[in-house]
Amino acid sequence: MGFRTHDVAAVEVALANTPYCVCAVDGEEVIGLGRLIGDRAISFLLTNIMVRPSYQRQGIGVRIVRALCSYVEALPYRNMVLR
Repeated sequence: MGFRTHDVAAVEVALANTPYCVCAVDGEEVIGLGRLIGDRAISFLLTNIMVRPSYQRQGIGVRIVRALCSYVEALPYRNMVLR
């Protein structure tokens, strides 16, 4: 079981609207990812947090979420909402 495939044009639009994205890799293979979407100043949403089943329960998802949260915490704005 792998990640769902999407139309290349749809991925390009999604990534253009993604302030920050994290990929976990093992060699040349993407084994996990997570995206941060939002208005880039006040509201953010963690989305598409996923890890390949054979790599789960190794803390990879936790590290992806921490990296996304660290990005938001480093922004200069106050009173941001992260969901």
